[in-house]
Amino acid sequence: MSPGPRVQRRDGARGIRGYHRVVERRHPVPLALATVVLAIAAAACGTAPTSGPSSAVPTGAATAPVPTGAPGGDGRTPAPSPGTFVTSWGEAWDALPAGFPVPAGAEPANPGDPAEGPVSGAFVVGRPVDEVAKLMESALGSAGYSTEALGGPLEDGSLVLDSLGTDPACRVQTRVRGLGGTTMVTVLYGAACPWG
Repeated sequence: MSPGPRVQRRDGARGIRGYHRVVERRHPVPLALATVVLAIAAAACGTAPTSGPSSAVPTGAATAPVPTGAPGGDGRTPAPSPGTFVTSWGEAWDALPAGFPVPAGAEPANPGDPAEGPVSGAFVVGRPVDEVAKLMESALGSAGYSTEALGGPLEDGSLVLDSLGTDPACRVQTRVRGLGGTTMVTVLYGAACPWG
């Protein structure tokens, strides 16, 4: 047999005529190189700009606020609002509006209270639970929210403060509970409450 790119040989021990195959010598380097080049070309072609205007709005892009009859005056422009989530308590904003009252010295709790699930806001305060509950009730009252109920202490020692905004549809629930040497405060800010 001569050395070349193709070699003919017979299959089987009996040497049956016409029953043979062609064995090719393959070179793995050019095949691997071609695979890499094709992968790079496919990745580069992934997203090509389209011609003409697009009607899609990019996710997370803020839209310009439109002046409305928002609380605080007809000429006031509300801030862009976050999303909402639903719990057994009801639907709530997934953030607190700027200026929402919190006790002095409160620090954001990240990611929040793992026992509570999703909340509008969570923070920790280095004071006792009863004191923080009273501070929250006072701060919410100063911001125009009235206390509907103060419940507790619950099984975990937490106190729950249910408040209403100037519109009775605006509900706020504040849960205050001891967590180690600090006090965890979680807030559900009802989706019916004005944003901004």
